[in-house]
Amino acid sequence: MLFVENHLFKATFSKTNHLLNKVKKMKKILPAIVMLSIFLCSCNSDDDSITDEVIQHTYSTNSKIVTQDVNDITFADIEEGDNLVFKYRFTASQDNDIADDEYGERIIFEIDVNATEFSYSDDELESILTFFNQYCFCPNIGSIQILNGNISGTKIDSQNWNIDIDVTFEMGNSMESKTISAVFKPE
Repeated sequence: MLFVENHLFKATFSKTNHLLNKVKKMKKILPAIVMLSIFLCSCNSDDDSITDEVIQHTYSTNSKIVTQDVNDITFADIEEGDNLVFKYRFTASQDNDIADDEYGERIIFEIDVNATEFSYSDDELESILTFFNQYCFCPNIGSIQILNGNISGTKIDSQNWNIDIDVTFEMGNSMESKTISAVFKPE
């Protein structure tokens, strides 16, 4: 009988000891779990890391649009020159905590510096070097020349222009359209 009691005692003691070891291990892990929980709960949950979208309607004097072809891709840029260059720029809102979610686009065109009003349609858009650019973590498509639609403008005072843009262009395998009506101001 003593053998059975001793064996039961050892078995009970062994199970209790095993449970105590698990509790000791849990006590070591518990502070890490608490710290992790505090860290995760203290993360900034407001929208400070998200920037607002930005839309700019500007023009620059003494400028011109120049193009360069690199590996069958056209790139349009603005340089010093003799014309007025109008620029629509859209920058989408972005989350600074997410990599590569940035997106932006630009439409540029130029007119004679002495103009006070203008209107161009379809193939005429080629004469004012109208281009669309997309900026994102995506394949580089360069500058897409816009040859469909209408762009018109009227100088409304010594500094500002009322500009209407309603254009369509091919981007990849789809047709894109942009409609913009805004007052463009000097940069």
